[in-house]
Amino acid sequence: MKKDIIEHLKNILDLQEEECGEYLEAFIQSLDECCTRLEPLQNTKLDYAQIRLITHTLIGFAENMGATDLLTLAKQLNTAAKDPDEEACRQEINNILKLRQNYHDER
Repeated sequence: MKKDIIEHLKNILDLQEEECGEYLEAFIQSLDECCTRLEPLQNTKLDYAQIRLITHTLIGFAENMGATDLLTLAKQLNTAAKDPDEEACRQEINNILKLRQNYHDER
């Protein structure tokens, strides 16, 4: 996962691998901020507009960073929020939170 982002950054921004750390930290921080906003939605009435706003942010930075795994999940959550599909939203929120943990475990 992180390896894919580093390769993306090296190719898109013409960075050296050692220069990518700052970008990775910003990515993790942005992911954490979005997940902090998603976590309470796991156990409460869903606010679909809020979910769409959060996924818009997730989609933007995931695409810019080349985080295709996060991009896929964020798009799926966005689609579920547009429907609205409560069960699918809760599942995708859970998937994103698990993925965030995987990013932290790679550190």
